[in-house]
Amino acid sequence: MLDWVSFSQEEFYNVVVDVAQYRHFVPWCTDSVVHGIPRESSAVCSVPEAKGTEISRCISHADLGIGFKAFKETYTSQVISESPWKVQAIAHDASIFRRLVTSWEFIPYTCIPPTTLARLSQRHIMNSKIHADYKCLVRFGIDFELNSVLYSQVADLFFNQVCKEMSHAFTSRCKQVYGQR
Repeated sequence: MLDWVSFSQEEFYNVVVDVAQYRHFVPWCTDSVVHGIPRESSAVCSVPEAKGTEISRCISHADLGIGFKAFKETYTSQVISESPWKVQAIAHDASIFRRLVTSWEFIPYTCIPPTTLARLSQRHIMNSKIHADYKCLVRFGIDFELNSVLYSQVADLFFNQVCKEMSHAFTSRCKQVYGQR
C-alpha cells in the first residue's frame, strides 16, 4: 500500500517506531510492551531510494496483544528499524500466525525520481498536480500466513480494509502528535 502524507520522513518514522504506544491508537491492538534495550549498529539502508546510505539499525523486541470480539492473541515481534527509512516487525511465538511480517518504508518526496512520480500519478496514487503538502511517500505492507485455512479465508476477505484502517490510524496519530497539516 502506498500513501502520500504531509508529515516528514522523520515524523512518520518516529510514530511507527514507537511500538510501546500502539495500544493507544492501533486498531485491534490491546497491548504493546517493548522489552530490554535495543541493540544498535551501523548498517547500509535496505530501502532502494536510500541508495546505500549508512544508517543506524536498531533491533528490539516487543510483546503485542491483538483482539477482536472473542478472538485474542499475544505474540512477540522482533522490531528492526533503519532510522529514519524503515521499520519492520517480524512476529515470533504466535499461535495463530505461521508468518506475520509488517513493513513500513518512508521515502522523502525529494528522493523520488521524476519517472516514479509520473508512474504514481498514472496509477492515481497521487493527484496529477504535485501538492506542496506532500512530504513523504509511505510504503506499508503486511505479509502473513495463518495456521488455520478457515482463518486465512476469512482474513483474505478483510485484508485490504485492515491495511487501510491501520495506515489511517498511524496518520491520525501523526496529526495528534505533530498537529493537523
